[in-house]
Amino acid sequence: MQIDNANLVLLFNVENTTHTNTEVCAKHPFVSFGGRSLTPGILWDIFFYGGQPIFIPHGKNLKHRPFHRRIAAFLLVLLIPGYMFIAGCATPAGIQSEAAAAPHASVPPAAAEDLQAARTAYARGDFENAANLTQSALRLAPDHAPAHLLSARIFDARDQFPEARAAVERCLELNPDSAAGWRLLGYLHLNRGRWEASAAASQRAIDIDSTNVGGQINLGYALYRLGSPDRAYYHYQKALALAPRNKQALIYSGLLLTDMRRIDEARRRFADAARYHPNDAEAHFRLGALIATEVLPPDTDADRAKSDQTNRSPEWKARYREARYHLEQSALLQSEQSEAYRVLTFLHLRAGEFERAIITGRVALAMNSQDIATRFNLGLAFYRTAEYATAKKLFAQVLEVYPDTSDARIFLGNACMRLGELDAAIKHFELLLERNPAHPEAHINLWRIYQTPGHRDPVAAEKHRAAACDAGVTSACD
Repeated sequence: MQIDNANLVLLFNVENTTHTNTEVCAKHPFVSFGGRSLTPGILWDIFFYGGQPIFIPHGKNLKHRPFHRRIAAFLLVLLIPGYMFIAGCATPAGIQSEAAAAPHASVPPAAAEDLQAARTAYARGDFENAANLTQSALRLAPDHAPAHLLSARIFDARDQFPEARAAVERCLELNPDSAAGWRLLGYLHLNRGRWEASAAASQRAIDIDSTNVGGQINLGYALYRLGSPDRAYYHYQKALALAPRNKQALIYSGLLLTDMRRIDEARRRFADAARYHPNDAEAHFRLGALIATEVLPPDTDADRAKSDQTNRSPEWKARYREARYHLEQSALLQSEQSEAYRVLTFLHLRAGEFERAIITGRVALAMNSQDIATRFNLGLAFYRTAEYATAKKLFAQVLEVYPDTSDARIFLGNACMRLGELDAAIKHFELLLERNPAHPEAHINLWRIYQTPGHRDPVAAEKHRAAACDAGVTSACD
Protein backbone atom coordinates (compact mmCIF):
# COMPACT_ATOMS: atom_id res chain seq x y z
CA MET A 1 0.00 0.00 0.00
CA GLN A 2 1.36 3.42 -0.91
CA ILE A 3 1.99 5.74 2.05
CA ASP A 4 1.63 9.49 1.60
CA ASN A 5 1.50 12.66 3.69
CA ALA A 6 3.49 11.02 6.48
CA ASN A 7 6.98 11.82 7.64
CA LEU A 8 6.92 8.94 10.07
CA VAL A 9 4.90 5.76 10.21
CA LEU A 10 4.68 3.49 13.23
CA LEU A 11 4.16 -0.09 12.14
CA PHE A 12 3.12 -2.91 14.44
CA ASN A 13 3.90 -6.50 13.55
CA VAL A 14 2.81 -8.48 16.57
CA GLU A 15 3.74 -12.15 16.49
CA ASN A 16 5.27 -11.68 13.02
CA THR A 17 1.85 -11.20 11.44
CA THR A 18 1.01 -8.34 9.07
CA HIS A 19 -2.59 -7.15 9.24
CA THR A 20 -3.87 -5.70 5.98
CA ASN A 21 -7.59 -5.30 6.64
CA THR A 22 -8.21 -1.61 5.94
CA GLU A 23 -11.64 -1.80 7.50
CA VAL A 24 -10.10 -2.63 10.87
CA CYS A 25 -8.03 0.54 10.54
CA ALA A 26 -11.18 2.54 9.89
CA LYS A 27 -13.05 0.87 12.75
CA HIS A 28 -10.28 1.46 15.29
CA PRO A 29 -8.71 4.85 14.43
CA PHE A 30 -6.65 4.78 17.63
CA VAL A 31 -4.96 1.42 17.19
CA SER A 32 -5.87 -2.25 17.23
CA PHE A 33 -4.43 -5.55 16.20
CA GLY A 34 -6.52 -8.43 14.96
CA GLY A 35 -9.67 -6.62 16.11
CA ARG A 36 -8.34 -5.99 19.67
CA SER A 37 -8.13 -2.45 20.98
CA LEU A 38 -4.84 -1.23 22.41
CA THR A 39 -4.27 -2.64 25.90
CA PRO A 40 -1.30 -2.68 28.29
CA GLY A 41 -0.76 -6.31 27.30
CA ILE A 42 -0.45 -5.43 23.62
CA LEU A 43 1.86 -2.53 24.47
CA TRP A 44 4.01 -5.01 26.40
CA ASP A 45 4.08 -7.30 23.36
CA ILE A 46 4.89 -4.41 21.06
CA PHE A 47 7.76 -3.23 23.22
CA PHE A 48 9.40 -6.49 24.19
CA TYR A 49 8.57 -9.05 21.48
CA GLY A 50 8.41 -9.57 17.73
CA GLY A 51 6.14 -6.59 17.15
CA GLN A 52 8.58 -3.90 18.20
CA PRO A 53 7.67 -0.40 16.98
CA ILE A 54 9.72 0.41 13.92
CA PHE A 55 10.34 3.90 12.52
CA ILE A 56 10.33 3.82 8.72
CA PRO A 57 11.00 6.95 6.69
CA HIS A 58 8.91 6.82 3.53
CA GLY A 59 10.22 4.28 1.02
CA LYS A 60 12.84 2.73 3.33
CA ASN A 61 13.17 -0.91 4.27
CA LEU A 62 11.96 -2.04 7.69
CA LYS A 63 14.77 -2.50 10.21
CA HIS A 64 14.83 -2.97 13.94
CA ARG A 65 15.98 0.19 15.63
CA PRO A 66 18.15 0.68 18.73
CA PHE A 67 16.77 0.50 22.26
CA HIS A 68 16.38 4.26 22.68
CA ARG A 69 14.30 4.36 19.52
CA ARG A 70 12.06 1.66 20.97
CA ILE A 71 11.52 3.76 24.07
CA ALA A 72 10.65 6.78 21.91
CA ALA A 73 8.23 4.66 19.93
CA PHE A 74 6.61 3.40 23.11
CA LEU A 75 6.09 6.98 24.31
CA LEU A 76 4.77 7.96 20.88
CA VAL A 77 2.15 5.24 21.16
CA LEU A 78 0.95 6.71 24.44
CA LEU A 79 1.17 10.41 23.63
CA ILE A 80 0.37 10.90 19.94
CA PRO A 81 -2.67 8.88 18.84
CA GLY A 82 -2.51 10.48 15.40
CA TYR A 83 0.47 8.26 14.57
CA MET A 84 -1.05 4.93 15.58
CA PHE A 85 -1.12 2.48 12.70
CA ILE A 86 -1.54 -1.16 11.96
CA ALA A 87 0.35 -2.63 9.02
CA GLY A 88 -1.83 -1.96 6.02
CA CYS A 89 -3.36 1.31 7.24
CA ALA A 90 -2.42 4.36 5.26
CA THR A 91 -1.35 7.68 6.80
CA PRO A 92 -2.13 9.95 9.76
CA ALA A 93 -4.44 12.14 7.76
CA GLY A 94 -3.80 10.27 4.64
CA ILE A 95 -5.37 7.94 2.21
CA GLN A 96 -8.75 6.90 3.41
CA SER A 97 -9.58 3.27 3.16
CA GLU A 98 -12.56 2.15 1.17
CA ALA A 99 -14.64 1.86 4.33
CA ALA A 100 -13.29 5.05 5.89
CA ALA A 101 -14.20 7.04 2.79
CA ALA A 102 -17.82 5.97 3.07
CA PRO A 103 -20.44 7.85 5.07
CA HIS A 104 -20.48 6.46 8.60
CA ALA A 105 -24.00 5.02 8.45
CA SER A 106 -24.83 2.42 11.04
CA VAL A 107 -24.33 -1.09 9.68
CA PRO A 108 -26.13 -3.95 11.43
CA PRO A 109 -23.71 -6.55 12.81
CA ALA A 110 -25.27 -9.27 10.63
CA ALA A 111 -24.66 -7.15 7.52
CA ALA A 112 -21.05 -6.52 8.56
CA GLU A 113 -20.51 -10.26 9.03
CA ASP A 114 -22.02 -11.05 5.63
CA LEU A 115 -19.88 -8.38 3.99
CA GLN A 116 -16.68 -9.70 5.55
CA ALA A 117 -17.56 -13.24 4.50
CA ALA A 118 -18.31 -11.94 0.99
CA ARG A 119 -14.87 -10.33 0.79
CA THR A 120 -13.26 -13.59 1.84
CA ALA A 121 -15.22 -15.52 -0.80
CA TYR A 122 -14.36 -12.93 -3.45
CA ALA A 123 -10.65 -13.14 -2.59
CA ARG A 124 -10.61 -16.89 -3.16
CA GLY A 125 -12.58 -16.64 -6.42
CA ASP A 126 -15.88 -17.98 -5.10
CA PHE A 127 -17.91 -15.31 -6.88
CA GLU A 128 -21.30 -16.99 -6.58
CA ASN A 129 -21.07 -17.25 -2.81
CA ALA A 130 -19.61 -13.74 -2.62
CA ALA A 131 -22.56 -12.40 -4.62
CA ASN A 132 -25.10 -14.10 -2.38
CA LEU A 133 -23.45 -12.80 0.79
CA THR A 134 -23.18 -9.27 -0.59
CA GLN A 135 -26.83 -9.21 -1.57
CA SER A 136 -27.69 -10.45 1.92
CA ALA A 137 -25.68 -7.58 3.40
CA LEU A 138 -27.36 -5.08 1.11
CA ARG A 139 -30.81 -6.22 2.18
CA LEU A 140 -29.85 -5.34 5.74
CA ALA A 141 -27.89 -2.17 4.83
CA PRO A 142 -29.12 -0.94 1.42
CA ASP A 143 -27.27 2.39 1.69
CA HIS A 144 -23.85 1.00 2.55
CA ALA A 145 -21.55 2.29 -0.22
CA PRO A 146 -18.69 -0.25 0.28
CA ALA A 147 -21.19 -3.10 -0.12
CA HIS A 148 -22.32 -1.70 -3.47
CA LEU A 149 -18.67 -1.33 -4.51
CA LEU A 150 -17.92 -4.94 -3.62
CA SER A 151 -21.05 -6.00 -5.48
CA ALA A 152 -19.78 -4.14 -8.57
CA ARG A 153 -16.44 -5.95 -8.39
CA ILE A 154 -18.19 -9.30 -8.14
CA PHE A 155 -20.41 -8.50 -11.12
CA ASP A 156 -17.33 -7.49 -13.11
CA ALA A 157 -15.55 -10.73 -12.21
CA ARG A 158 -18.60 -12.55 -13.60
CA ASP A 159 -18.56 -10.45 -16.82
CA GLN A 160 -21.87 -8.80 -15.96
CA PHE A 161 -21.10 -5.27 -17.11
CA PRO A 162 -24.56 -3.63 -16.84
CA GLU A 163 -24.99 -4.92 -13.29
CA ALA A 164 -21.43 -3.93 -12.34
CA ARG A 165 -21.91 -0.42 -13.69
CA ALA A 166 -25.24 -0.01 -11.91
CA ALA A 167 -23.71 -1.15 -8.62
CA VAL A 168 -20.70 1.16 -8.78
CA GLU A 169 -22.89 4.10 -9.82
CA ARG A 170 -25.07 3.42 -6.77
CA CYS A 171 -21.91 3.42 -4.63
CA LEU A 172 -20.98 6.82 -6.08
CA GLU A 173 -24.46 8.19 -5.45
CA LEU A 174 -24.03 7.30 -1.80
CA ASN A 175 -20.42 8.43 -1.63
CA PRO A 176 -19.36 10.75 -4.49
CA ASP A 177 -15.87 11.02 -2.99
CA SER A 178 -15.04 7.33 -3.29
CA ALA A 179 -11.82 7.22 -5.30
CA ALA A 180 -12.10 3.42 -5.41
CA GLY A 181 -15.56 3.75 -6.92
CA TRP A 182 -14.47 6.15 -9.64
CA ARG A 183 -11.44 3.98 -10.37
CA LEU A 184 -13.63 0.92 -10.82
CA LEU A 185 -16.04 2.82 -13.06
CA GLY A 186 -13.10 3.91 -15.20
CA TYR A 187 -11.88 0.33 -15.37
CA LEU A 188 -15.32 -0.94 -16.43
CA HIS A 189 -15.48 1.59 -19.26
CA LEU A 190 -11.89 0.75 -20.22
CA ASN A 191 -12.70 -2.93 -20.66
CA ARG A 192 -15.55 -2.02 -23.04
CA GLY A 193 -13.48 0.36 -25.17
CA ARG A 194 -15.24 3.47 -23.87
CA TRP A 195 -12.09 5.52 -23.75
CA GLU A 196 -13.54 8.98 -23.09
CA ALA A 197 -15.85 7.75 -20.33
CA SER A 198 -12.96 5.81 -18.80
CA ALA A 199 -10.67 8.84 -18.91
CA ALA A 200 -13.31 11.03 -17.22
CA ALA A 201 -13.97 8.55 -14.40
CA SER A 202 -10.28 7.81 -13.87
CA GLN A 203 -9.48 11.52 -13.77
CA ARG A 204 -12.13 11.95 -11.08
CA ALA A 205 -10.52 9.12 -9.08
CA ILE A 206 -7.08 10.73 -9.06
CA ASP A 207 -8.55 14.19 -8.42
CA ILE A 208 -9.93 12.74 -5.19
CA ASP A 209 -6.85 10.69 -4.40
CA SER A 210 -3.72 11.41 -6.44
CA THR A 211 -2.10 8.28 -4.98
CA ASN A 212 -4.71 6.01 -6.56
CA VAL A 213 -2.39 3.81 -8.63
CA GLY A 214 -5.18 2.03 -10.49
CA GLY A 215 -6.72 5.36 -11.47
CA GLN A 216 -3.40 6.59 -12.85
CA ILE A 217 -2.94 3.40 -14.89
CA ASN A 218 -6.50 3.41 -16.24
CA LEU A 219 -6.24 7.07 -17.20
CA GLY A 220 -2.92 6.43 -18.92
CA TYR A 221 -4.33 3.60 -21.02
CA ALA A 222 -7.49 5.55 -21.93
CA LEU A 223 -5.39 8.54 -23.03
CA TYR A 224 -3.17 6.25 -25.10
CA ARG A 225 -6.22 4.90 -26.91
CA LEU A 226 -7.45 8.46 -27.41
CA GLY A 227 -4.21 9.30 -29.21
CA SER A 228 -2.34 11.14 -26.44
CA PRO A 229 0.77 9.00 -25.85
CA ASP A 230 2.72 11.72 -24.03
CA ARG A 231 -0.08 12.31 -21.52
CA ALA A 232 -0.51 8.55 -21.15
CA TYR A 233 3.19 8.17 -20.39
CA TYR A 234 2.95 10.90 -17.75
CA HIS A 235 0.28 8.98 -15.84
CA TYR A 236 2.16 5.68 -16.14
CA GLN A 237 5.17 7.44 -14.64
CA LYS A 238 3.00 8.76 -11.82
CA ALA A 239 1.77 5.22 -11.15
CA LEU A 240 5.33 3.87 -11.08
CA ALA A 241 6.45 6.66 -8.74
CA LEU A 242 3.71 5.51 -6.36
CA ALA A 243 4.21 1.77 -6.90
CA PRO A 244 7.54 1.00 -8.66
CA ARG A 245 6.76 -2.72 -8.89
CA ASN A 246 3.20 -2.47 -10.17
CA LYS A 247 2.88 -5.05 -12.94
CA GLN A 248 0.25 -3.24 -15.00
CA ALA A 249 2.13 0.06 -14.90
CA LEU A 250 5.36 -1.65 -15.97
CA ILE A 251 3.77 -3.63 -18.79
CA TYR A 252 1.50 -0.89 -20.14
CA SER A 253 4.27 1.68 -20.09
CA GLY A 254 6.54 -0.85 -21.81
CA LEU A 255 3.97 -1.34 -24.57
CA LEU A 256 3.64 2.42 -24.96
CA LEU A 257 7.42 2.85 -25.12
CA THR A 258 7.54 0.11 -27.77
CA ASP A 259 5.03 2.04 -29.88
CA MET A 260 7.13 5.17 -29.36
CA ARG A 261 10.18 3.18 -30.61
CA ARG A 262 11.98 3.68 -27.29
CA ILE A 263 12.97 0.02 -27.34
CA ASP A 264 15.70 0.05 -24.70
CA GLU A 265 13.39 1.68 -22.16
CA ALA A 266 10.59 -0.72 -23.07
CA ARG A 267 12.89 -3.69 -22.56
CA ARG A 268 13.83 -2.42 -19.11
CA ARG A 269 10.18 -2.07 -18.14
CA PHE A 270 9.37 -5.61 -19.24
CA ALA A 271 12.51 -6.92 -17.55
CA ASP A 272 11.46 -5.22 -14.30
CA ALA A 273 8.00 -6.76 -14.60
CA ALA A 274 9.48 -10.24 -15.08
CA ARG A 275 11.95 -9.74 -12.21
CA TYR A 276 9.41 -8.42 -9.73
CA HIS A 277 6.72 -10.89 -10.84
CA PRO A 278 8.63 -14.07 -11.75
CA ASN A 279 5.47 -16.18 -11.79
CA ASP A 280 3.53 -13.93 -14.13
CA ALA A 281 3.08 -15.31 -17.65
CA GLU A 282 2.38 -11.96 -19.30
CA ALA A 283 5.51 -10.32 -17.94
CA HIS A 284 7.70 -13.08 -19.39
CA PHE A 285 5.78 -13.06 -22.66
CA ARG A 286 6.17 -9.31 -23.21
CA LEU A 287 9.90 -9.44 -22.54
CA GLY A 288 10.46 -12.54 -24.67
CA ALA A 289 8.38 -11.21 -27.55
CA LEU A 290 10.20 -7.87 -27.56
CA ILE A 291 13.60 -9.54 -27.61
CA ALA A 292 12.39 -11.84 -30.37
CA THR A 293 11.39 -8.91 -32.56
CA GLU A 294 14.76 -7.29 -31.91
CA VAL A 295 16.87 -10.30 -32.84
CA LEU A 296 14.82 -11.56 -35.76
CA PRO A 297 15.47 -9.70 -39.02
CA PRO A 298 12.80 -9.29 -41.72
CA ASP A 299 11.77 -12.55 -43.36
CA THR A 300 13.21 -11.86 -46.81
CA ASP A 301 14.27 -14.32 -49.48
CA ALA A 302 17.92 -13.51 -48.85
CA ASP A 303 17.55 -13.97 -45.13
CA ARG A 304 15.95 -17.41 -45.46
CA ALA A 305 19.27 -18.72 -46.76
CA LYS A 306 20.87 -17.63 -43.45
CA SER A 307 18.38 -19.27 -41.12
CA ASP A 308 20.87 -21.77 -39.70
CA GLN A 309 21.75 -20.67 -36.17
CA THR A 310 25.41 -21.59 -36.68
CA ASN A 311 25.71 -18.65 -39.06
CA ARG A 312 24.59 -16.19 -36.36
CA SER A 313 26.85 -14.12 -34.14
CA PRO A 314 27.42 -15.03 -30.47
CA GLU A 315 25.41 -11.96 -29.47
CA TRP A 316 22.49 -13.09 -31.63
CA LYS A 317 22.62 -16.56 -30.11
CA ALA A 318 22.62 -15.14 -26.56
CA ARG A 319 19.60 -12.99 -27.27
CA TYR A 320 17.85 -15.87 -28.99
CA ARG A 321 18.34 -17.96 -25.85
CA GLU A 322 17.06 -15.11 -23.67
CA ALA A 323 13.94 -14.65 -25.77
CA ARG A 324 13.37 -18.37 -25.85
CA TYR A 325 13.72 -18.64 -22.05
CA HIS A 326 11.12 -15.98 -21.31
CA LEU A 327 8.66 -17.29 -23.89
CA GLU A 328 9.01 -20.82 -22.54
CA GLN A 329 8.49 -19.50 -19.00
CA SER A 330 5.33 -17.77 -20.16
CA ALA A 331 4.08 -20.98 -21.76
CA LEU A 332 4.85 -22.99 -18.62
CA LEU A 333 3.14 -20.50 -16.32
CA GLN A 334 0.04 -20.26 -18.49
CA SER A 335 -0.45 -23.51 -20.37
CA GLU A 336 -3.06 -21.99 -22.69
CA GLN A 337 -0.85 -19.09 -23.72
CA SER A 338 -1.09 -19.63 -27.47
CA GLU A 339 0.73 -16.37 -28.22
CA ALA A 340 3.85 -17.64 -26.46
CA TYR A 341 3.86 -20.79 -28.59
CA ARG A 342 3.15 -18.71 -31.67
CA VAL A 343 6.20 -16.48 -31.16
CA LEU A 344 8.32 -19.47 -30.12
CA THR A 345 7.46 -21.16 -33.42
CA PHE A 346 8.67 -18.16 -35.38
CA LEU A 347 11.75 -17.82 -33.16
CA HIS A 348 12.73 -21.49 -33.55
CA LEU A 349 12.13 -21.33 -37.27
CA ARG A 350 14.43 -18.37 -37.76
CA ALA A 351 17.08 -19.98 -35.54
CA GLY A 352 17.10 -23.10 -37.68
CA GLU A 353 15.55 -25.15 -34.86
CA PHE A 354 12.99 -26.73 -37.19
CA GLU A 355 12.05 -29.68 -35.00
CA ARG A 356 11.36 -27.33 -32.11
CA ALA A 357 9.34 -25.11 -34.43
CA ILE A 358 7.20 -28.10 -35.41
CA ILE A 359 6.50 -28.95 -31.76
CA THR A 360 5.56 -25.42 -30.71
CA GLY A 361 3.68 -24.75 -33.94
CA ARG A 362 1.49 -27.80 -33.44
CA VAL A 363 0.71 -26.70 -29.87
CA ALA A 364 -0.14 -23.17 -31.02
CA LEU A 365 -2.50 -24.46 -33.73
CA ALA A 366 -4.15 -26.86 -31.31
CA MET A 367 -4.96 -23.83 -29.14
CA ASN A 368 -5.97 -21.55 -32.01
CA SER A 369 -6.79 -23.24 -35.29
CA GLN A 370 -7.48 -19.82 -36.90
CA ASP A 371 -3.87 -18.69 -36.46
CA ILE A 372 -2.89 -18.41 -40.12
CA ALA A 373 0.59 -17.01 -39.46
CA THR A 374 1.49 -20.02 -37.32
CA ARG A 375 0.03 -22.34 -39.95
CA PHE A 376 2.36 -20.79 -42.51
CA ASN A 377 5.38 -20.97 -40.19
CA LEU A 378 4.62 -24.58 -39.37
CA GLY A 379 4.50 -25.26 -43.11
CA LEU A 380 7.95 -23.70 -43.44
CA ALA A 381 9.28 -25.89 -40.63
CA PHE A 382 7.99 -29.03 -42.35
CA TYR A 383 9.39 -27.83 -45.67
CA ARG A 384 12.82 -27.29 -44.11
CA THR A 385 12.77 -30.84 -42.75
CA ALA A 386 11.87 -32.21 -46.21
CA GLU A 387 8.34 -33.20 -45.17
CA TYR A 388 6.97 -31.70 -48.37
CA ALA A 389 3.55 -33.35 -48.39
CA THR A 390 2.68 -31.95 -44.95
CA ALA A 391 4.11 -28.55 -45.90
CA LYS A 392 2.06 -28.56 -49.11
CA LYS A 393 -1.14 -29.19 -47.15
CA LEU A 394 -0.44 -26.34 -44.72
CA PHE A 395 0.43 -23.83 -47.46
CA ALA A 396 -2.76 -24.75 -49.31
CA GLN A 397 -4.76 -24.10 -46.12
CA VAL A 398 -3.19 -20.67 -45.83
CA LEU A 399 -4.14 -19.85 -49.42
CA GLU A 400 -7.73 -20.91 -48.81
CA VAL A 401 -8.01 -18.02 -46.37
CA TYR A 402 -5.61 -15.56 -48.04
CA PRO A 403 -5.32 -16.48 -51.74
CA ASP A 404 -3.04 -13.52 -52.53
CA THR A 405 -0.29 -14.49 -50.08
CA SER A 406 2.85 -14.59 -52.23
CA ASP A 407 5.02 -16.47 -49.73
CA ALA A 408 2.48 -19.26 -49.29
CA ARG A 409 2.05 -19.51 -53.08
CA ILE A 410 5.78 -19.74 -53.84
CA PHE A 411 6.37 -22.35 -51.13
CA LEU A 412 3.38 -24.36 -52.27
CA GLY A 413 4.81 -24.36 -55.78
CA ASN A 414 8.21 -25.34 -54.42
CA ALA A 415 6.70 -28.21 -52.42
CA CYS A 416 4.93 -29.46 -55.54
CA MET A 417 8.24 -29.33 -57.42
CA ARG A 418 9.95 -31.38 -54.68
CA LEU A 419 7.15 -33.94 -54.84
CA GLY A 420 7.49 -34.17 -58.65
CA GLU A 421 4.07 -32.61 -59.23
CA LEU A 422 5.35 -30.26 -61.93
CA ASP A 423 1.98 -29.42 -63.51
CA ALA A 424 0.68 -28.23 -60.15
CA ALA A 425 3.90 -26.31 -59.57
CA ILE A 426 3.55 -24.55 -62.95
CA LYS A 427 -0.01 -23.54 -62.04
CA HIS A 428 1.03 -21.98 -58.74
CA PHE A 429 4.02 -20.14 -60.19
CA GLU A 430 1.92 -18.71 -63.02
CA LEU A 431 -0.78 -17.62 -60.56
CA LEU A 432 1.91 -15.86 -58.58
CA LEU A 433 3.25 -14.11 -61.69
CA GLU A 434 -0.24 -12.83 -62.51
CA ARG A 435 -0.11 -10.86 -59.26
CA ASN A 436 3.62 -10.14 -59.28
CA PRO A 437 5.04 -10.34 -62.81
CA ALA A 438 8.62 -9.71 -61.64
CA HIS A 439 8.78 -12.37 -58.91
CA PRO A 440 12.32 -13.76 -59.44
CA GLU A 441 11.89 -17.13 -57.73
CA ALA A 442 8.79 -17.96 -59.77
CA HIS A 443 10.67 -17.18 -63.02
CA ILE A 444 13.72 -19.24 -61.93
CA ASN A 445 11.59 -22.28 -61.07
CA LEU A 446 9.59 -22.09 -64.31
CA TRP A 447 12.87 -21.81 -66.26
CA ARG A 448 14.06 -25.02 -64.57
CA ILE A 449 10.77 -26.86 -65.09
CA TYR A 450 10.68 -26.01 -68.82
CA GLN A 451 14.12 -27.61 -69.22
CA THR A 452 13.05 -30.97 -67.71
CA PRO A 453 12.01 -34.01 -69.76
CA GLY A 454 8.26 -34.15 -70.23
CA HIS A 455 7.89 -30.39 -69.84
CA ARG A 456 10.67 -29.19 -72.16
CA ASP A 457 9.81 -25.86 -73.81
CA PRO A 458 12.88 -23.91 -74.94
CA VAL A 459 10.90 -20.75 -75.77
CA ALA A 460 9.17 -20.61 -72.39
CA ALA A 461 12.43 -21.52 -70.63
CA GLU A 462 14.26 -18.65 -72.34
CA LYS A 463 11.46 -16.19 -71.53
CA HIS A 464 11.59 -17.00 -67.85
CA ARG A 465 15.39 -17.04 -67.77
CA ALA A 466 15.50 -13.53 -69.24
CA ALA A 467 12.84 -12.31 -66.79
CA ALA A 468 14.82 -13.76 -63.86
CA CYS A 469 17.96 -12.04 -65.13
CA ASP A 470 16.09 -8.73 -65.41
CA ALA A 471 14.88 -9.25 -61.80
CA GLY A 472 18.48 -9.39 -60.64
CA VAL A 473 19.16 -13.17 -60.46
CA THR A 474 22.76 -13.23 -61.67
CA SER A 475 22.83 -17.02 -62.12
CA ALA A 476 20.17 -16.65 -64.82
CA CYS A 477 22.29 -14.13 -66.76
CA ASP A 478 25.15 -16.46 -67.64
